Amino acid sequence: MPELRDLYDINSNKTDRTYYKGDKIPEGYYPMVVMIVIRNSKGEFLMQKRVASKGGDWGVTGGHPKSGETPREGIITEVKEELGLDFSGENIIEYDSGCDKKDCYKMYFVTKDIDLKEITIQEDELTEVRWFSMEELKDMVERNELNENQISCFIKVCDFLNKKISNEFFECEADRNGKYYRVIHTVKEYNDGKRFPLNEIVVSDKKVDLNATKREDIGGFYISTLEYIFRWIIRGDTLCEVTIPEDTKIYKTTSENGIFVADKIILTNPIKLDEDLVMKLYKESKLPEISYFKAMAASAISGYINVALKVLDDKVTKDNIEIAINEIDDFCKRRYGEKYINDDVAKENIDILYSKLKEIKDNQN
Repeated sequence: MPELRDLYDINSNKTDRTYYKGDKIPEGYYPMVVMIVIRNSKGEFLMQKRVASKGGDWGVTGGHPKSGETPREGIITEVKEELGLDFSGENIIEYDSGCDKKDCYKMYFVTKDIDLKEITIQEDELTEVRWFSMEELKDMVERNELNENQISCFIKVCDFLNKKISNEFFECEADRNGKYYRVIHTVKEYNDGKRFPLNEIVVSDKKVDLNATKREDIGGFYISTLEYIFRWIIRGDTLCEVTIPEDTKIYKTTSENGIFVADKIILTNPIKLDEDLVMKLYKESKLPEISYFKAMAASAISGYINVALKVLDDKVTKDNIEIAINEIDDFCKRRYGEKYINDDVAKENIDILYSKLKEIKDNQN
């Protein structure tokens, strides 16, 4: 059966009209087209080659949202169907939108390193996927191997990338509608006596400074995504979802640990941290290897010793044992100064961790 899709007006507002793929579009109504440019940390772009019956040309992932889907949900569906990848938790940024004489469109951008072996292509749609450098894409344009829509897509994404924030600490403006999280205290107050209220706008004492030259001058609230929040569990006893108010911008920092900042946030859906939840956060995390060593110490200090020992078993080897010990030493030294390690449980758990590390080091010798 043909796919049912929604129709939009000239201002990209969804109407109550729908159509089936292949139907004639009534005058004054427009289909919605969504596309996503996927770039890796090397600056390469993921392209897919369509089957001969669909033109056999190269292009970015895209298509039409199904009826009932938002454009953002539609592009996530297209990525899942065409590449077999789940982008529901990714920091997808809308970088261009509009309506022309034929379609309404929304263009998205995401930075993500993807092993091509992880991709399962939709065989009735695609024959091949691969990474292309910008120089290779320019050569394809010269050889007329990219159609006008694809060329327009890359011209616009290049404009977007050229406008990205030029600063040591900031990478770009992020998607306000992304899924963000923050760990907060609910049992004890912070050192300044404040507590974060729930379900209302909280304003930072210091606004985000895009011209900051020191990390401590960045300002705003630090928040993260599900893949990186495991690193922050020492900061409290409760995990909250974070909503960014409509009048607020959120910025992605250059940190490899998935740090975002915003002047205003709304904390919702609080969940009390326990060992099961922290273990789940660890298993879903995608931290750089070196960050796991400090997160391991944070787990121990926070009372989640089983999680800490699981991280140790998974991540510490005879080859990185010295790095692990140095990272934990540095982390604990700072946490003693911040009075995080001030109870018997925290001290006992750190002793257990050091004992296990010593066993690995002794066995190495």
